[in-house]
Amino acid sequence: MAVAQYPFQCIQYVCRSTSGRSNLIVAAAGARIYCFSAENGDLLSIWPSDGISDRAQSAAVAGNDQGEEPPEKKRKLSLSTDSDATGSHDNDQKNSSSSSSWSTIPLLIATSDGSHVIAVTAEDKCVRVFELSANGTLTQLSQRIMPKRPCALSMSVDGQTIYCGDKFGDVFALPLIPTDSVRSQPVITTGPLRLAATSTTVHSKRNLNALQQQLRQKSSNPDPPAEKQYQYDMLLGHVSMLTAVTAVSLPSQASPSGYREWILTADRDEHIRVSRGPPQTHIIETYCLGHTSFVSSLCVPKSLPRFLVSGGGDNFLLIWDWKSGQLLQKAPITQEKEVAVRGIWEIAGVQDSHAAIVFALEGYSELRALILKANGEFVFQPSAHLSGNVLDVSSTGKDDLLWIAVDGVNEPQSTEPNQPAREDIQPFVEVLEIELQNDSLVLRPSSKGSHISQKITAQGTEEIVPSGQLSDKEKKALKETLYGLENLRKKN
Repeated sequence: MAVAQYPFQCIQYVCRSTSGRSNLIVAAAGARIYCFSAENGDLLSIWPSDGISDRAQSAAVAGNDQGEEPPEKKRKLSLSTDSDATGSHDNDQKNSSSSSSWSTIPLLIATSDGSHVIAVTAEDKCVRVFELSANGTLTQLSQRIMPKRPCALSMSVDGQTIYCGDKFGDVFALPLIPTDSVRSQPVITTGPLRLAATSTTVHSKRNLNALQQQLRQKSSNPDPPAEKQYQYDMLLGHVSMLTAVTAVSLPSQASPSGYREWILTADRDEHIRVSRGPPQTHIIETYCLGHTSFVSSLCVPKSLPRFLVSGGGDNFLLIWDWKSGQLLQKAPITQEKEVAVRGIWEIAGVQDSHAAIVFALEGYSELRALILKANGEFVFQPSAHLSGNVLDVSSTGKDDLLWIAVDGVNEPQSTEPNQPAREDIQPFVEVLEIELQNDSLVLRPSSKGSHISQKITAQGTEEIVPSGQLSDKEKKALKETLYGLENLRKKN
């Protein structure tokens, strides 16, 4: 039976043409971040690095290795500390928790200039900022442990501030590059790990496993350096779990810069809120109310920034004039009752009179598309069918290519990891060409990107146990790592 590998749950095409450097593909699989050349598919770096590059390449050549340990145990034994992985000289990095304190990286974004990557490691609630060197090496600059687990990430319009939404509904602003300036704001503290729970106060296996991870983390670093503090600002809050955050600016004569920033936030309670940008985030401009289930994705097209396309647990998309809160169009996408929109992405590089939008449903191998016109009307376009379920999408914005992370572990149209591992070569990335003519959009496999995706597939990621050998607990953990949106749906 074939040995499966963790698919890319996040993928980002990093354009660095403004700095004269080669473009990159940065992707997260399991507990690691991989950086590839977008020109030829070469693997440039892995974070954290502990020799997995050699293992991954040898596995791609040698084929299936037998006797692998279960995923959870393997991750705990194989991962190194952050300071070893990045080579950073910062004290806070030497004091960082070992990579065994997380098992997945659910959020990954890149700055618009391609100089930095921001990632969230799940179990330790940590927002990490990486610098991308000229040769594609990831160097961690900072790690900031948030009060609650982050659920949404976005960058400010100027690209200097990270907007982080958490499971308690709060949105925080963190500077991309931390400074030593002192302000009368709360601080994020990194230092000695203080545990409030004990084995007698936890009431579930999941919480007990989390406590055991924290104890191992504390024992591996018994005498850490002095604490380091980072400033952060709390911008706004919902009364429900945040699911999406995005920032947008529009021309404004009232602003000295000529533009005014707004922050759009969505939550589990079907709400979309439009708030003014800093320093007036306490002012709610309006609400966009029309969803009947959770909202999971927001997309404001750069070519038509006054429109918002939203989707979630409903079987339709909604198109808004977000500044006024007016619902313009309702776009039905399926007859099925309980579906979840995995993501909505704009295809960059089209004319100003149209916006090309693609979206995917949770557990579906079909990438759907629509054209949004300047008057707010939409036209559905032919779908693209892929070899596996769509996990994430990134657009180049340069040569009209779409980079799509696909699930090669499960069978297409399924989210249950109970099938035998696939006997064919497990795909990680597929590349589609975009052809836009007037009101017509065509997505087709790219011959230009096929050799790059094949090379990325050949290099592989970290191995997991074949699906047929997973215990029920391991199946559930793997499913929640890749497909967690249905957990947002409220049960009667």
